Amino acid sequence: MDINRPYTWEELGLLGESVRAPAMLARRTAELDAARDELAATRTARDQGGDRSLPALDAVCHAAVDVHRAEQALADAERDLATVEQALATVEKWSAARELDRGELTELEAAADLEPEP
Repeated sequence: MDINRPYTWEELGLLGESVRAPAMLARRTAELDAARDELAATRTARDQGGDRSLPALDAVCHAAVDVHRAEQALADAERDLATVEQALATVEKWSAARELDRGELTELEAAADLEPEP
């Protein structure tokens, strides 16, 4: 790979993640909301029905575990999004620095062309 040419997001492997990360975050948020709704419904069914049986308690426990797993998945998605955003910012800094380097090189070349030949 030529280090002096600008790279595309696809070549750097960032475009796919930068597109997927926000969608994954939205999906994980929806899953967490659904898990919380299921937990609330399970608790309501247990409390209003007065059912204190083991299967009712088991259903509430499983719903609580689902909420916990959804919270972990959401935290992972948020971390992934932050990583992608940080990588994109780094690449943008590198691109800007390389553009400055090119500008300085062009100025040096122009100055060299203006110098009188001996």
